[in-house]
Amino acid sequence: MSALNEKKTGWTAILRGLVRLIVIILGFMPLALDLWTDRVLASSRTGGFKNRAKLFFARRIARKRPADIQDEQKRRAVALRLTLIKLGPTFIKVGQALSTRPDLVPVAYLMELEKLQDQVPPFSNRRAMRTIQKDLKKKLSTVFPEIESSPIASASLGQVYRARLPEGTWVAVKVQRPGLQRLLRKDFSALRLLARFAERRRDIGFGINWTDAVEDFASMLSMEIDYRREVKNAEMFRKNFAGWRSVHVPRIYNDLCGGKTITMEFIEGVKLNDVEGLRAMKVDPMEVVERMTRCYLKQLIEDGFFHADPHPGNLRLMQDQRLAFFDFGMVGRLEMNQRSRFLDVLIHIAERDIHGIAQDLSLLGFLRPGRNAVEFQPAVEEILNRYLGKKPGRIRFHEIVYALSEIIYKYPFTIPFQFTFILRALLTLEGIGIRFDEEFSFFKAIKPHALEFLFFREAKDVVRRIFSVFTQDDVEAFSWERTKKLAGMFYRQVRKSLETPSLAVSQFQIEAPANPEGPADSAESNDSLDLSDRQTMPERND
Repeated sequence: MSALNEKKTGWTAILRGLVRLIVIILGFMPLALDLWTDRVLASSRTGGFKNRAKLFFARRIARKRPADIQDEQKRRAVALRLTLIKLGPTFIKVGQALSTRPDLVPVAYLMELEKLQDQVPPFSNRRAMRTIQKDLKKKLSTVFPEIESSPIASASLGQVYRARLPEGTWVAVKVQRPGLQRLLRKDFSALRLLARFAERRRDIGFGINWTDAVEDFASMLSMEIDYRREVKNAEMFRKNFAGWRSVHVPRIYNDLCGGKTITMEFIEGVKLNDVEGLRAMKVDPMEVVERMTRCYLKQLIEDGFFHADPHPGNLRLMQDQRLAFFDFGMVGRLEMNQRSRFLDVLIHIAERDIHGIAQDLSLLGFLRPGRNAVEFQPAVEEILNRYLGKKPGRIRFHEIVYALSEIIYKYPFTIPFQFTFILRALLTLEGIGIRFDEEFSFFKAIKPHALEFLFFREAKDVVRRIFSVFTQDDVEAFSWERTKKLAGMFYRQVRKSLETPSLAVSQFQIEAPANPEGPADSAESNDSLDLSDRQTMPERND
């Protein structure tokens, strides 16, 4: 168990949590006063001494505001960013999550919070160098004959330096913030107290299990600060995308990594939120978003292992137009049965099978134990009628998530920890797309690829299950009904493609995985059919 998940209840932990909680409340007090003032001024209730007193103080506070509404919004956005920075890594992570949500955050706030991705104030260079040398157990000048005096990026949990190896290769050295675990323990001591308070007050907590939410957040940060785990995650991601010529994972120098240091290949590139930079490369930003979407379908459906923090700071478009992924501290995993049931959800949504969707969500753990899936079938039907009746190009993923949020309050509904990663990743992808095109729809983007992944991923599983039936007499392992629905979906899609020649050309193109040892002699050289990148990329110079 990580130190962040240790639920200490002694007086020391309680006192530490209370002190930190007071600091947090004081930090957000100015913003809370602004919001309270807005609420009072917007209220029509002026009668009574209490209401008149509120209105008097609200007007006094409002007099100090800028006259222009946009200036006031910008002032609050800057104040929020500075408050999050002052409170430290835990709250910076919250700001980073909000910075990828243009559907939730006004533009003024979005632009300020985006600075938290890689413009967090750095910590002392001297402390950073001392941490690197201590962690690698080698003299710094021996390992890196040249290391730049200022970090090239500074984030909530660490910062990155550009350095040169003895043979002349330039690398990026990521080092963790000193004292990070101690500060995170203080934050979570405070958040656990706040969660218990919220759960006792239904008017504040809305009946949500905030304690579990805090523990999930603690688990997430525990994984992110485990650098040895991050190195293993990067190698797994590299293996999964070995056949994709348009995806690149920086090389990691394992002998120059430790518990608080990671040394990796230095990558030049353009951030995916840099519109002008992408255009200077003569790249259509929406093509890049589509490529990212396809990457995530592969991760979710085929691999069961996915990058859970795809904000713009963790992605680069290289000069040869390969998409480079960074920072594998946060990853999610789906077991085979979870991926299979996730596919069932997609099938049942396409078939508008309300009973099937409710049953799928129950099997995936979205319904609290001991409850019947039938209980929230009416809510599923309401969502289908409200959103999925639209054309795919007009559906927003965040709209469905909001509808699910309404269900959480009315039904014994919960979101399993691993699926919070999926929701965050998909919402982030949609947020990046909306930044480039206000009409962007995640569902429209996945339409050309989803069935392709669905069919070929499931087809391999069907073969495996049929083989299991005849070798192990395990009839329960195979679902004929599910296979029938999948075949029907595929037949309709192929028929539609044949009726539209341009669609038939663009869909269902499969490219054999790249062979690192050289070109294959024939198609038979591949052991199994695999989905890889369809786009033609420049030759790699690795």
